[in-house]
Amino acid sequence: IVKSYEELQKKFSQGQHKAPKEYDTEVLTSAGYEANDPIVSTYLDWAQKYGVNQAAFDELAGSITSMAGEDIKQAEIDTAKEREALGPNADAILKSNIDWADGLERKGIISEAERQELNYWGGTAVGQRLMQKVRSMTGDMSKIPVAEVAEAGQSKEDFDRAMQSKMADPRYGSDPAYTRNVELEFERRYG
Repeated sequence: IVKSYEELQKKFSQGQHKAPKEYDTEVLTSAGYEANDPIVSTYLDWAQKYGVNQAAFDELAGSITSMAGEDIKQAEIDTAKEREALGPNADAILKSNIDWADGLERKGIISEAERQELNYWGGTAVGQRLMQKVRSMTGDMSKIPVAEVAEAGQSKEDFDRAMQSKMADPRYGSDPAYTRNVELEFERRYG
């Protein structure tokens, strides 16, 4: 108790219990935050407003930057999982869908807000596949890269059965967009 009391008395005598005139922001800059970052200035303003001492400032900043780092790592892991779910053609699928969406915005077919919504779709493998289906349904004639059919878990028998059903549909042969989509599925499967 005596030792703790002496340490506390030393801190008080040195003024370490008070807020400094200027905070040492090394804990933030070492975590990758720039001095002009709005997060840093907001944090500094808050600490000064409430008279936070340097030790408390460092402790809280360290906790916040640690949590932010974990969020970034999790986002990177999630992105890697989504790319993996798209299969070996992930880069081609992403580029194709991005080019398609950018083209729609450039042509004035969709607004900037609608383009942003497509960005949300594109954040997942399911969203990327949904974009590919929308593209196919709208008659997009450009080559749309896809993941390997075998990776999608569809056997040859299942594929053949699905194609026979689609070819038996009255739209096959009479609706150019529908017919083209069926043909594209064959091309994707058999190259």
